[in-house]
Amino acid sequence: MHFLIFVMMLLPVGQQSNKRVLTIYAQSDNEPQYKQQIQLFDQDKAGLLERDVVVRTIFYNDANANDFRKAQVKDNFTIVLTGKDGGEKYRSNKLLPLQKLYAIIDVMPMRKAEMRKN
Repeated sequence: MHFLIFVMMLLPVGQQSNKRVLTIYAQSDNEPQYKQQIQLFDQDKAGLLERDVVVRTIFYNDANANDFRKAQVKDNFTIVLTGKDGGEKYRSNKLLPLQKLYAIIDVMPMRKAEMRKN
């Protein structure tokens, strides 16, 4: 069983949230890059939870084809990190290793404040 938290709706740009959202756009759950990315996330569930990360997956279908165009999905796979402030923090068409994800998040001002608080 894969560790995923599905978020049904993203906040409008600029609206704050108490979570960081990683959106994965893929053609299907059989997409090799999608499967590999989920396996990477499964390796450190605690690290994702500690950083308030939720994973949202959007699989392509005719109804959301426009969303895929807006997200500029390439090579049947795109991953987008949205910060708690609602702004896009990272985008890639390649796998996102946990170390890289954590490095991106851990330098964010909100994350630094969270680490000081804890």
